[in-house]
Amino acid sequence: MKDAYFSPKSDDTAIIQETQNRDLLPIVMQGHRPLTLPREIDSARTALSAAGYTIDPCRIDVYQLGAQLCRLTTGENVDSFVRSPRTKKSVPPYLQPVIVAALGNRANDRHETIEPLLEMIFELTAHLKTARID
Repeated sequence: MKDAYFSPKSDDTAIIQETQNRDLLPIVMQGHRPLTLPREIDSARTALSAAGYTIDPCRIDVYQLGAQLCRLTTGENVDSFVRSPRTKKSVPPYLQPVIVAALGNRANDRHETIEPLLEMIFELTAHLKTARID
C-alpha cells in the first residue's frame, strides 16, 4: 500500500500525495487518496475535516518531526523503531521519550502540538549541558 506526504503545491497550499515512504504521515492518513490542503492552519483543519480526517494538521507536523528524529538517530524507518527492540535500543535513552511522544503511537505519550515537545527538548538540552553523556 502506498502512503502519503505533504509536498508544496504553491505558496499557500500543500498536497498529500502517494509515496512509498511510510514515515511521513501518521498511520490514520497513510494509504489514502491525494488531498490538497491550505497552508493556513484553520483552513487546513477544515479541509481535513471535510475529507473525513479527525487529525489536526499540527499533529501531522509533530509526527513528521518524530519520524525525522527517528531516521536521524537510527538510520531506520518508523516501523523499525516501533517494532524492533534492537532499533529502539540504538536511540540514546534520553532521546527515546522525545521520539515516542512525537510519533504518538500510544495515546498517553502523544503530543498534538509542538509546544509540549519543544518543552521536552529544552529540558533535555538543559540536562545535557550539565550531564556527561557516554
